[in-house]
Amino acid sequence: MADEAVHTLAGIVGKSNTALWEQCEHTINSLYTLQLQLVKLAYLRGAEDREKMLR
Repeated sequence: MADEAVHTLAGIVGKSNTALWEQCEHTINSLYTLQLQLVKLAYLRGAEDREKMLR
């Protein structure tokens, strides 16, 4: 997903504007990392709920 966003952004911004490109790429990567952390958190929360149901 992050790679797809980066490639789409490359078509819009272009790599000629290096400072803007690097900032956008960093932002996309940071958001993707945050998304992964939220997915892990949701999984762990679900596991906790399942464990409570089994008690």
